[in-house]
Amino acid sequence: MVDMHGSQCGYCTPGIVMALYGLFAQDAMLPSSISGDNSGDNGNHKTTTAAQRHDYLEEHLDGNLCRCTGYRPIWDAARSLVSCHHSEDDLEEIRGPCGVKCGECPERESCEMDCNLEAKKMMDDVAANDNGGGCCGGSGTNSGNEKCCSSSSMDKIQQYQKIIESKHSEKWWDQPNDMFPDELLRDDEKSVHDELSKPLKVMDTSIHNGGTWYTPNTLEELLDLFREFSSGGSSSSGGGIKMVVGNTEVGIETKFKHASYPTMVHPSKDIHTLHDIFSTEDCYRVGGCAALGDLQEFCHSEMTSDGEEANRRHERTAKPIHDMLRWFASTQIRNVACLGGNLVTASPISDMNPMLCSLGATLVLASRPKSDGGVVRRNVKVSDFFIGYRTVEKEDMEVIERVDVPLLQDWFEYCIPFKQARRREDDISIVTSGMRIKLRPAATTDNGGRHWEIEDVAIAFGGMAPKTVMARRTMDALIGKPFDSNSFEDARKVLQDEFQMPDDVPGGQAQYRLTLACSFLHRFYLNCVEELTKDVAADKTEGLSYPPVPLIDDDEECGVGGFVGVKKPSITGLQTYPEPKVATGLEVEHLGMKDESSDLPLAAAAAAAAKPSSSDKSTKQTNNSVGQPATHASGPLHCTGEAIYIDNIPAPANLLH
Repeated sequence: MVDMHGSQCGYCTPGIVMALYGLFAQDAMLPSSISGDNSGDNGNHKTTTAAQRHDYLEEHLDGNLCRCTGYRPIWDAARSLVSCHHSEDDLEEIRGPCGVKCGECPERESCEMDCNLEAKKMMDDVAANDNGGGCCGGSGTNSGNEKCCSSSSMDKIQQYQKIIESKHSEKWWDQPNDMFPDELLRDDEKSVHDELSKPLKVMDTSIHNGGTWYTPNTLEELLDLFREFSSGGSSSSGGGIKMVVGNTEVGIETKFKHASYPTMVHPSKDIHTLHDIFSTEDCYRVGGCAALGDLQEFCHSEMTSDGEEANRRHERTAKPIHDMLRWFASTQIRNVACLGGNLVTASPISDMNPMLCSLGATLVLASRPKSDGGVVRRNVKVSDFFIGYRTVEKEDMEVIERVDVPLLQDWFEYCIPFKQARRREDDISIVTSGMRIKLRPAATTDNGGRHWEIEDVAIAFGGMAPKTVMARRTMDALIGKPFDSNSFEDARKVLQDEFQMPDDVPGGQAQYRLTLACSFLHRFYLNCVEELTKDVAADKTEGLSYPPVPLIDDDEECGVGGFVGVKKPSITGLQTYPEPKVATGLEVEHLGMKDESSDLPLAAAAAAAAKPSSSDKSTKQTNNSVGQPATHASGPLHCTGEAIYIDNIPAPANLLH
């Protein structure tokens, strides 16, 4: 981080370093030569390609904001722990329609197919990076036929990779696991894990007045606490109770809003019904305390299955959930925040709540009204759960045990997520939406024509009302109508009337938010046309024919897709600048001063020393530092968290302000 100039003011640096270390500790960034062999499970770490490691890095380095560096030097520092993005191993994976690997094709030089052109470009990039200077390997020519230089961090990254891999042993690479106490890794019956799994009660009697914390070990113990300490409960202390899982909401309330909760409960991981995520024949079952990151990983595994017919429903249902979670807060938040907490918080601009509403998800609420009775459960549709601003259809003694998400159909049912914020990552939404539609071939009309008909549709919005809402009038205007642009144009007019907001609406931008909602609906139609086209082409049932799919105009194709479902863009940088022009200076003309070791003037000698050369580069840099990059003097303190800021300096006695 220091040598790549990733630290400037240093305020965000410790957090970014810890985020990098967290990714490093997960093995996702380890070079393939270290992370294990090709035998699969025989290695100590999982084996991944360079591209996969870069993709994982770019997907998960999203939890820290930096206003100084523009992120590129920070990403360069992260990339120094992984292999070059385009390696020969990656090239071997590219195959053309002929089935031959492009890297082994005998007609590679003359083949003009797109796959071969892509492979050639990747190989050229590797060659340029090996020469140590970006697109022109350190020098080139600009548009004015003037000699120029190029500066890129790729060559420096590759040098660091060689140094790191040769300098450190395998034990150093395994440091995250090696440093973990053995006592916490034991699997015997008397391990520390068993001790930590016991019910726990902690009372904070300090000046902080943190209240009393409970860690129940069974669902019955948890529900008994809610019955006892909820408002109107049997306990004389009363005052309410809060469940804390990731502390992403309660932490803000207590720190910044000065809220005080006398009783807080953190359910144990041993309550599996609250934490497990699994699929059944008809739905996904997500525990109310399951971390959003675990749900995202589960959906990713469902999407990357072998593609058998039985998995089509799982893949179609998992993709919109996964895609929305990619832009939900950040990796650090998703690792601890739970789905049930997001629902109970009932934010009107939540990303997941409209998605669950459109999918027809159902909440299972559990309570235990009597200490000697059983667990009582009731089901509530997510679309009916939000009854007002930050108000939900849940009794104080109830908890969200799980969320049941129905699976989409194999064919002709689609769910698309939409989100618009001022910034893609780490920002709250202006408007967010989940939309689902189910189509069917309509019966033949009197004139013999056939068309697709909308059998069912569900449209939910966040940011359009004080709560997550269903666009019920718009849905009614679409159900039973032909699936074409005219039906959706009429529906957009209904949507405009359904969500009329005053100009002084909380959050402002009333007209812009309404425009976004209408835009989402139109893009939903365009995306569904594309998905329907794929389904019709993929269904090879003999003797079965479908109505024609509506066509999309060329000028509207750009509305298909969107940033929610695509790969996050990679951050790269290349600086091209003219070669310094050095002329004879006054020191030579009037004083006769020259570098004794060179026939060049002093300024020319300094510029020559700054240029990359195959000669003794280190000697030149030692003798003359002009033109050489210098690292931030405080960089090491920033990266280790040892830098002293104003807030770290003790206030002197009798300080007035």
